[in-house]
Order: sequence, then C-alpha cells, then structure tokens
Amino acid sequence: SSRLRLVACAPHDYVVAVDDASNLRLFGIREQSLNRSSESVSMLEELAAISINEVSSQHLALSKRHLSSRTISHVFPSIGLDGQLRLRAVTAAGERLLFICSAPAGAGHSGGAASSGAGGAGPGAASGKELRCLHG
Repeated sequence: SSRLRLVACAPHDYVVAVDDASNLRLFGIREQSLNRSSESVSMLEELAAISINEVSSQHLALSKRHLSSRTISHVFPSIGLDGQLRLRAVTAAGERLLFICSAPAGAGHSGGAASSGAGGAGPGAASGKELRCLHG
C-alpha cells in the first residue's frame, strides 16, 4: 500500500488524497453521533480513485499530448455553484489538470457531487463515484 503524500479538504463533505505513486483518491466525510450525547465522530469512506496512468490516458485523449510529469504536486478541491465537486491538480512540471467528480443520481455518498459522466475505475468504483479529467 502507498503512503499518502498530499491531503486536501474541500469546503465540506470531501477529502482528496494523493499517494506516493500520484494516484488520486476521493473520500467522503460522514459524521456519526456517539450514543445520545452531543459528541460525534467523523468517518472517511473512499468514494473513487484514479491512477496516474488513467489520468495520463485521459489527458492524452483530450489534449493529444502526453503529460510532461506524472507527479502530482498540488491539489485544490472545490465545490461549484452547482454543488458539484471539482478538483484542480498541478503536476511537478506545472501542468494544470481539472477533474470533476460525477455519479449517477442517487448513487454513493449523499454529498453534492451528483451528475452524469464516465471516468476512472478503482476501489471506490462500487460507490458509483468517478473522477474524470476534463482538460489539462
């Protein structure tokens, strides 16, 4: 298993992590109350994952050029006005990538990232969430 190298939190409900191999992982944050007290605990659930090889393939298909670097150095998750999760990533060569998280209506985590789309499979694919590179 790879070690996490980068972790970034969206304004609410989501965390994005990048491991040593520059694989992206999307986690949903769930609050769970403890007994009948006012205390709660936050739990992370992996919703989607995309390997750097899949990112590279999607980038090549969209831009007709290869990534100059396969190392993701920065990630910036955000929630759009439409409630959809977006992720901006920067490679070590300064290439800027934009990802969108999509899911079939009613699938997976109940956060605001539901829409249609296709994308990377991975451990989180069972949740119905996908990360898709939109442009580089």
